Order: sequence, then C-alpha cells, then structure tokens
Amino acid sequence: MLNAARNTLVAAAAAAVTLAAAGGASALTVEVDFPTASSTTTASGDRFYFLDSHSVEETFTDTGVFDIARVELDLDFIQSLSFTLNEAELTFDVRLNGELIGALSHNGALGSGIRSFGFDVVDPDPLSDDYTLLLDVSNNLPSGNGSIEFGLTSSVARFIGQDGAGGGGAGGGEAAIPLPAAGWLLLSGLGAVGLAARRRRAG
Repeated sequence: MLNAARNTLVAAAAAAVTLAAAGGASALTVEVDFPTASSTTTASGDRFYFLDSHSVEETFTDTGVFDIARVELDLDFIQSLSFTLNEAELTFDVRLNGELIGALSHNGALGSGIRSFGFDVVDPDPLSDDYTLLLDVSNNLPSGNGSIEFGLTSSVARFIGQDGAGGGGAGGGEAAIPLPAAGWLLLSGLGAVGLAARRRRAG
C-alpha cells in the first residue's frame, strides 16, 4: 500500500511538472526601438513643446505578433531645465492602429530618465501583425515652460501577443504557472502517502 501511495505521489508530481511547463509557455514578445530617427513627428525633430497635437508615430510591419494583447513602453524622457523648474507636464494619448489604448503623462518634478508604461489591447485584429504606434500630445500648456525629448537609443516599445499567438520571433513575457492545478495534484499525492502511513501504524 505504501509503495502504491508513493507511486501516486510520483505520478502527481510528474503531472504537476507537465502542467507547469504548459502554463509557463511564453507569450510572443517583440521589442522595437520607439521613437526613432525614422519616426514621423509633427514636433521639432524629436522634441515636444507645449503645443496641442504634437505627435510622433511609426509603423512596424511583419512583427510576427498576431492577436496582440498588450503594448509596453519604456520611454527615456530628457527634459530641459525650464521643464524641471516649472514642474510642467505633458500628457500623451497612446494609439495603436488608430485606436486609443490609453494615455500617459510626464511631469517635470519626476526628472529625466526612463519610465515604463503598459496598455492592454481590447479587440485586436487577429489577422494582422502590422502595428502603427502613435503618441499624441493631448494637453495645451503655455510656452516658456521648456520642453522634453525622447532618448532615441534608449526608448523601446514591446508588442506582446496572447499565449501562443504569433508565428515566430523573440520570446518573452513568461505566462504565470497555473499553481492551483499543480498544487492540488501534489496535495492529493501527499494525502495518499499520509493515509497509507496511518494505516500501516494502525496495523
């Protein structure tokens, strides 16, 4: 009986490992530089002054990420002294293929440096892996408050697909392991061992 219980525990542990491996499959993630010197901008170069409708956008084709789930941005804000002293603020609408997916803002009190943002994508087109990413200034602040620009070699965007989506490319964004399912299998095996041990002592 004890040997049978041990075998049950081994089987449960093996099944748990199988579940963990399946649950840990990577969602396809592709990272690109954004903004870049090739981006289309309505501002002066890659700078953003306090004028409404200043924007920067770029199209990325054949990313390999279909049925996109999330967009993440690591933006390197480089702000002028006036922007810092005035604690000025810029707010951007974030659009993917023309659809608003969120907004972000940067305040001069935060200082220069990289900040990270994430946006979930609702109802994506599962048949396309081409994406146009747009940052559009949505507030209108008075002049004289300085400016910001993005570091063109240190700002990136990540396109993250649903688990298993995509036809190839760099992997990333580990999915969470389904611990409850694996845990129940392990607990059942441990319970069987405990029950066998109690019966052995009683006998």
